[in-house]
Amino acid sequence: MSLLRASLLATFVLLTVCLLTAHTAAAAPQGCCTNYTPGKIPYAAIKGFSIQKKEENCPIDAIIFHTKRGRKACTNPAEPWVMHHVSRLGSAAKNVHSQTNSKP
Repeated sequence: MSLLRASLLATFVLLTVCLLTAHTAAAAPQGCCTNYTPGKIPYAAIKGFSIQKKEENCPIDAIIFHTKRGRKACTNPAEPWVMHHVSRLGSAAKNVHSQTNSKP
């Protein structure tokens, strides 16, 4: 009888963990970053970026760098290198915008 109880308890715990994991994965909308990409993304590899906020039902705030190879990298906006890249990309966009507006 003790073996049966232990088996039932193990099955119950396993089922509970599976259900909680499935619920957590389903809670974040598709396309949301759920963790940060490890390491630093080289500036030369970046084509652009987008911003993810917790308020959008995503689990974390993130800067999503879009690479020239078509990949996405979820990065921590608290990292100084991330904000430096964002600043450089913003400056590059301003320069392109001012050049196109100054042409006749």
